[in-house]
Amino acid sequence: MTTVSDFIHEFIGRHLQASGIVILYDPQKVYASVVERGWGDTPILRYEGSFLALRKEADFALEAGSTTQRLGERPERVLVYLDLEPKEAHSALVELETAGVSLSPGSSTVSQVGILCDTSLARMALEDHLPEEVVLDVVSKIQAGKMTLKDLDNLVRPLEVPVELTTFYSTRVPREIALRFLTDKSRDQEIVRRNLLERLAAFFSRHFGLPHRPFDSPAVLRAAVATHLMVSEARALFSEMG
Repeated sequence: MTTVSDFIHEFIGRHLQASGIVILYDPQKVYASVVERGWGDTPILRYEGSFLALRKEADFALEAGSTTQRLGERPERVLVYLDLEPKEAHSALVELETAGVSLSPGSSTVSQVGILCDTSLARMALEDHLPEEVVLDVVSKIQAGKMTLKDLDNLVRPLEVPVELTTFYSTRVPREIALRFLTDKSRDQEIVRRNLLERLAAFFSRHFGLPHRPFDSPAVLRAAVATHLMVSEARALFSEMG
């Protein structure tokens, strides 16, 4: 699995990709470090005491985005970050929220593409890896300000990748290893020569949930992984849509 921070970063990124405009309410400033990472060239606007100034900034960013979009350079996107409760905004950003999506802790809203808008993500990120009672305790501590995102990342550490694979693919990041394996067939003979096929099968089983079984060749494993990932993505989408 990835860290909780990575999970949240990807969650917000999916909303940006789907809706373009994202209003992120973070009253406890839990996700400030995630926002600092950014999402490519997506503008990130912050509330600094004036909703009027923030709206003007957003209008300017979106106008610039529309121009470059027509030129085919990048899509129209913007993230607005507020360390406030939604009610504290007094609907000052309602036009932006209507055009895009609003993310906030405890939200029961589902976006137009079927993704839940709740940013109480600790539970979502942890529930598959810790007992229910532990998850409930962690969530309550976050709400009380007794745990930070860094604490969560330390609580749930990513699975280690075998050194043979990190050396072969020159990266420790599971998703990068998966992508390189799936898109590069030119190293298949080298995989066999180095006896890495079983290592790769175990890797995809541990990190991506692929049912573990023997595979005759890298090509067979690659086909199984691709099918498994597509089915998993479809299952997740249907689950989010209810």
